Amino acid sequence: MFQLTRASDYALRVMTRLAEFPRGNIVHLPALAYSENIPSHFLSKILQQLTHARFIKSHRGAAGGYSLEKDPSEISLLDIIEAIEGSIVLNQCLIPGIECERMSWCSIHEVCAEARASVLEIFRRVTLKDVLLKNRSNREANHPASVEKLVVV
Repeated sequence: MFQLTRASDYALRVMTRLAEFPRGNIVHLPALAYSENIPSHFLSKILQQLTHARFIKSHRGAAGGYSLEKDPSEISLLDIIEAIEGSIVLNQCLIPGIECERMSWCSIHEVCAEARASVLEIFRRVTLKDVLLKNRSNREANHPASVEKLVVV
């Protein structure tokens, strides 16, 4: 089975949640963890990686939390996934610098390279803003956590 890691899934979800707010609005970590049903200790590690990638900003102190650093239209899903996972590869032979004696003639290599290129293109093409727009109406209708309750004033 091929799937994104739980860390990438959580990163995509929390970035979408942060994108719901105007830039500069600060959201507490416990509120983010609760609203996305993510363990706080695990989310803290993910938020550090996203802060390091400069997608979000960490605010210290009693009124601290996290805010989106960039406009959602400037962040692709690929950007978020690679901030958490590093480069996406489907097979060991696609890792840069790995020498494979079969690469010049192996049809599996060619198929994996083509599949990787397709996956990367989809994740690169879709921005956080695209996901937010698709998600907004469903979340407002079906999600129990009110967005307004998450904002630090």
